[in-house]
Amino acid sequence: MNKAISTVKFYINSVFGFSGLVRDLKYNKKKAVKTLGLLGLILYSFSGLIAMFTAFNLKMYDLLKPINQQGLVVLNTIIISTAFTFFIGILTVIATYFLNQEGDIILSLPLKAWNLFLAKFTISFLSEALFAFVIMATGIIVYGIKNGEGVLYYINSLLITLTIPIIPLVIGYFIITPIMKFGKLLKKKDFVMYISGFLALGLGVLFQYFTNQMTNFDKNPELIMQKLTAPNGLIDLTSKLYYPAAIAAKAIINNGTLESFVYLLIFIAIAVGALVLLLTTMSNIYYDTLIGSTEVQKNVKRMDEKELKKTTIKRNLLITFIDRELKLMNREPVYFINGPMVIFLLPIIMGASLFFQNNSILFIIKKLMNHPDFSYYLNLISIGIIVFLGASTSIAATCISREGRAFEFIKSLPINPKLYITAKIIHGLMFGILAAAIILIMDIAFFKIDTISLLIILITSIIILTMIFILEVFAELKWPKLNWDNPQKAIKQNINGVVGIFGTMGIVGLFGALIVKFNIKSNGLLIALIVIPLIISVILYQKLLSYADKRFYEIEI
Repeated sequence: MNKAISTVKFYINSVFGFSGLVRDLKYNKKKAVKTLGLLGLILYSFSGLIAMFTAFNLKMYDLLKPINQQGLVVLNTIIISTAFTFFIGILTVIATYFLNQEGDIILSLPLKAWNLFLAKFTISFLSEALFAFVIMATGIIVYGIKNGEGVLYYINSLLITLTIPIIPLVIGYFIITPIMKFGKLLKKKDFVMYISGFLALGLGVLFQYFTNQMTNFDKNPELIMQKLTAPNGLIDLTSKLYYPAAIAAKAIINNGTLESFVYLLIFIAIAVGALVLLLTTMSNIYYDTLIGSTEVQKNVKRMDEKELKKTTIKRNLLITFIDRELKLMNREPVYFINGPMVIFLLPIIMGASLFFQNNSILFIIKKLMNHPDFSYYLNLISIGIIVFLGASTSIAATCISREGRAFEFIKSLPINPKLYITAKIIHGLMFGILAAAIILIMDIAFFKIDTISLLIILITSIIILTMIFILEVFAELKWPKLNWDNPQKAIKQNINGVVGIFGTMGIVGLFGALIVKFNIKSNGLLIALIVIPLIISVILYQKLLSYADKRFYEIEI
């Protein structure tokens, strides 16, 4: 048991870096401030979700109170929390399945299979517990305050909240572990990583459905409430299919009674029992999937002289560097899933929003198209969306970090740093153009946009993205994250990528707010959005090449 606890502690420190943060608070306050700032941004990203769920639960409570059914607020919150932790949990299970190069180090230690499995499960659990806590808090606090509940109510709620992610994660591991085993048998283990991308699409559509239901709540709350609370309605059917949700709700609502205590014990027992069953039946299978997880399959195919000449053909260096960037992105599924896939994910979510809102959205679109300044504002909105999508890929913002320890080898090669850096900017712009193509196709389909507007949107957005990518490459040259043991850390735990996404989001949002507040309706603004970023880009690019020529050889791992 001591080995299991030690393994859990090791994984927690490796993934979340709590001990490193404590050390930085004492000896490296600058780095600690950066880490705390990143945590602050993550928490801030939950603010919209919290506000939406809170407003929904407030309205739901007010409608159910007259018929003494306000307890459904708690049950509904548990169901939603469980559903989201299940879908996000599957993504987390896949994303954290291979960590810390187990095949090279961890598997050589005298650990039992269930020690490793429990440690990995704990990592996923901590991530999902935070998400469950955020969703549960919106319903628990609303019900607790409005119903005048005491301290015991909040204690029961906290225990239930911490237990909720266990069962969805157990189900997730029961699904993913056999798939990973199957992938290993096929010697196509990476294909499983792409499954998480499709699951992300499903999660996005599901989230959009709930968002639209909550948005429409004010329009016809009685009808939506009827769908939720009626016999065989959504809440009733879900609680029957997933009975632990009903047990958890009774443990919270009936607090202070023996019945509540019994239900609490039953819910915890079910969760712990499910975890024990998982560890008993799946630990050895999980352990087997880790064996050889870092092996590279050797290609033993013999090449004739013709094939050799074809593969060693001389070509332009810049094209070679760009081709290398594309292959590096495709080689690691994690890079694609956490980066460029957002270009496809967000438009699908937007399309789902249009589908779920159906006639109401079409009515608004027709109304907006009759506005005299519609074309002007559509251009600006399209530019903002394309810029955000392009920056959200994090291609330029993580371009050096993704090299990892291999950067030492790259430095030893007789290559031109200017071409190397230019290829990384072009790589980002290629996906920026792809984002522009997707948004422009949507503009043509829904708004019948003219050719001149298409050219304005395309040119403006690409120029602005060029400026942003140059700044991001500057940051990567200055603060690359090369020392990582898992490809995900090069993107997910890279402050440059986070600042790039949130910084772009903030600039686009601030710019849009200023246009609305001061009612700016000048075509000169569109010209300024082309000319000013273009001039800045030219100046920054020249400085970047000069800086890269020197900094390239100074970077140390």
